[in-house]
Amino acid sequence: MLTLVCTNVLTFLPHYRGSAQFPWDFPMSYYGFVAYWTTAIRHHVTPEWMPFQEMGYPFFANLQTGIAYPPFWVFPAFDIDYTMQAAVIVEVLHVLWGSLGAYALGRLLFGRGAPALLLGVGFHFFGGFYANAQHTDIIRSFAWLPWLFFAAHLAPGQKRLALRNCALALVVALSISGGYPGNVASHLLLLGISIVVSFLPPTRPPLRLLGALLGMMVLGIVLCAPMLGPGLALKDSLVRSTGVRPEEMGWPLTNWPYLVLPWRFDWTAQDPSMAAAFLPLPVLVLVTMLRRETLRSVVPWVSTLVVTLAMMPGHASRIARIAYRVFPVLGLSRFPSSDYRAAFALALLVLGAASLHALLDARTHTSAAFVRSRLFVSFALFFLLLTGQGGFRIFWIDLAVVFVALSATVALLAKVVRGGRLAAYGLVVIALLHGTVVTQMVRQSWQTTSTRGRYMRALGFYPGSDLPVEDRLDHPLTARPARHDTPDLLAFSWRGYLAGSYEIRDTTAPTYLGGSRILRDPLLASFMAEPWRALVLAPAPIGGGSEVAACDAFEARLREGVVPSEAESVRYGVNDEVFSVDRDTTALLVENETYFPGWEARLVRDGREIGRVTPSPICEGVRAWSLPAGRYEVHARYVTPRLATSLRIAGAASALYLLALLAIGWSRLREARGASAS
Repeated sequence: MLTLVCTNVLTFLPHYRGSAQFPWDFPMSYYGFVAYWTTAIRHHVTPEWMPFQEMGYPFFANLQTGIAYPPFWVFPAFDIDYTMQAAVIVEVLHVLWGSLGAYALGRLLFGRGAPALLLGVGFHFFGGFYANAQHTDIIRSFAWLPWLFFAAHLAPGQKRLALRNCALALVVALSISGGYPGNVASHLLLLGISIVVSFLPPTRPPLRLLGALLGMMVLGIVLCAPMLGPGLALKDSLVRSTGVRPEEMGWPLTNWPYLVLPWRFDWTAQDPSMAAAFLPLPVLVLVTMLRRETLRSVVPWVSTLVVTLAMMPGHASRIARIAYRVFPVLGLSRFPSSDYRAAFALALLVLGAASLHALLDARTHTSAAFVRSRLFVSFALFFLLLTGQGGFRIFWIDLAVVFVALSATVALLAKVVRGGRLAAYGLVVIALLHGTVVTQMVRQSWQTTSTRGRYMRALGFYPGSDLPVEDRLDHPLTARPARHDTPDLLAFSWRGYLAGSYEIRDTTAPTYLGGSRILRDPLLASFMAEPWRALVLAPAPIGGGSEVAACDAFEARLREGVVPSEAESVRYGVNDEVFSVDRDTTALLVENETYFPGWEARLVRDGREIGRVTPSPICEGVRAWSLPAGRYEVHARYVTPRLATSLRIAGAASALYLLALLAIGWSRLREARGASAS
């Protein structure tokens, strides 16, 4: 464990010291999401509505904010600022957590020694952690993967749930709440298949344990109801990205060199951040030396490897297309290669560690001829990968690194075969050195200088102890000012999360259906960019077939030019707004705000409620209220659909989980007392 901690600290020393951070998407919305909601909670505001970005959207519709992820709640619970440096440290610690999980899994499978350490070191240098460092939720998914398999593992001869098995529900919940949805779906699929395969003959555990483990998985999913419930209720409001090229979605031949070589951003059209699956060379060489009897001892991991290979090509794979029909959520993935590559790498690591464990086993006889033949296979496979791709650019320094690592691996394997157990730790050292050299050769994908200068030049502040948005949280405005439009990807379109400014779009975050429709209409987009304003249409309410007519009438009013607001804004808060109206007749009032299910309002006159109304969409995305005649205030508030119900469901699931743990603990206590009495 100390080896892994030291490896993590030395690898990410500039990040720990604050002189470096992660590049590209990392300091954008990924940081903004968490910085905003942790700040809001610290200021006693539940962030149900996001008024500062994309003309307003339901915050819980975005499953990538991490608002249900317990580790993030440390910041508001202890009144700690979620600074940019804090975000960097959180990600670095997740890489460490993933390597510790792989080591714990290795200890479980192979006991103490070099195989377990090789598993931990190998996973620490898994290419996905570095090539994809900009995407924090994907890194969290990678980090929790080995812990999922650790918690679900059944030891040979196990007859009842172990303590780690009881933790499976909690691990599943943490993986879902902190991870990227595409990774979550693929990892749970692979975990379920692995559990089922582990119950096949000849060493089948009692079938009641199968139900218990699958039940723990389901319970973990239900524990995430506060995140999943609103997300499902609002799923139709999210626009799926269509900007991904087909060649970026699979696992083409051009990806395979990433297993042993540094990922280069000028190799191929595919984004290496979604394809790199580098593993230290000793692991891959050991995989080629697996014996049939060793494979039989790790059948669940062989099944995991086979399923990942079948699913990574995405729609190009017939098996994947069948799986998408059976489990439609799997078909929503944008990058199957990214969703399955961590499990692919972990399976290879386990198989490599199993091979080393077999070589060290005194009962296993390995001849030098066998080793030579498998090493020949390793060389042949490697050069086949290099020559099998059109346009592949060979970097001689990369090949030199591979040659040195391969030569050292061969020399140490010869000593391992002759009974040199210390040489097995030499393989771990080679894995550490190879991983260090390769990751340092491509530092641009996971290390960059601080963005302080860019923030200061663009916004006038750097995310530290105080964010300007705090003033908006504590002191709501009387009326919203004009919105700011930033179509340029790198022009801080995510500034609203931090500055409390009002932005028309966020080019780095999910897009919502209503907003995308508004932006396609210049007339509507101009109306939404103005300071808060409301226009009144004919008294007929929206309903039946009148939506198109109402939209036409509304756009006709907009063409009249700038019309003064026909309602007065009294308060413009984070989750609520208040405006006053004075009408002689019933009216359809359209405000320049987005419509989403969940808005409702009380009509208040002289401090007394006189009615309730809910808005309707006009022009497919603008918020419109059918209001009665009279003079009164409209007190509107956003309530996240299904959030309250989901919280109750999660509470019941938590109670059930605690009762199950108490029942298991009581049963073990009674058994222990009975054994001591006898």
